[in-house]
Amino acid sequence: MFRIFPQSNLNLIFAEFEKGNLEDAKIPVSQRTQLLNNPCYKLVRKPLFATLFWWMHARSGPLSDLRVRRAINLAIDRSHFVNVVRQNRFDEAHSLIPEGMFAYNPKLPQNTYDVEKAKQLLADAGYPGGQGLPPLELWSGVANHASRQDNQALKDSLAVIGIEVTLHEAKAWKAYYNKVVGKRPGSLARSAWFPSLPDPDDVLRALFHSQSKFNRGRYNNPQVDDLLEKARNELDESKRIDLYRNAEKLIIADVPTINLVHYKFERLFHPYVHGITTNSLGEPYMPMKTIWLDTARNGLPKTAETK
Repeated sequence: MFRIFPQSNLNLIFAEFEKGNLEDAKIPVSQRTQLLNNPCYKLVRKPLFATLFWWMHARSGPLSDLRVRRAINLAIDRSHFVNVVRQNRFDEAHSLIPEGMFAYNPKLPQNTYDVEKAKQLLADAGYPGGQGLPPLELWSGVANHASRQDNQALKDSLAVIGIEVTLHEAKAWKAYYNKVVGKRPGSLARSAWFPSLPDPDDVLRALFHSQSKFNRGRYNNPQVDDLLEKARNELDESKRIDLYRNAEKLIIADVPTINLVHYKFERLFHPYVHGITTNSLGEPYMPMKTIWLDTARNGLPKTAETK
């Protein structure tokens, strides 16, 4: 049986978990430190192919200048974000193709945190110290503690190089994607991508091919399109790897997004839950048929056992 909680309230869900009314639960941020090593529960963690990022509206407005986008990317301290803001919950995202996926490139240079270089790029673009640059809009399609914390962290980072940011939340997903993402010059729009296949086609082509319906930032590079078309039809694995890696390098150089973190599956289970199997595609692909409950240990009726 699955229970639905209004607005996915993590604190309410975890309270029910503690009472024994749920077999598993995500860890509330406010309790994460003390719960990670709690011997009363079983912790399951696994890196996912999913990515949290922000689209930058590069078609018009101040973000159409590559130097401004590069400055923004350099001003983000991903290490601080992961270690402090998100308490080591995720991994820093330095690539578009996640580690473990076909064609992942371990030799890609990592995103660097360089405030002085960011300030210089802004000055080169005609905005010394951020002067003359209109405030940027940072949008989110979700309204919860975690997203607000993330957005504030980005706002604070950009303030260091003189960029003013205003925070906005859309009231509904439909309005967010129809009226905000890729539609408002000078905007950064929060997004996340969970591929349904463990293949770079479901990351690079899905998000960055000019004809993809999921390319909500309206990114357009004919060279990237060409490489992705060739990769989709290439049967030789080594050639396919090269095509995807070359496309990835071009996209990263264009900086259409701020790639922040790769997500992790992280759940607490009661110790009587066994047979938990996860993969890098995430929770929807967890095989429920392998999970079973030790009814004798938990004092549950026999009908509660699942095999």
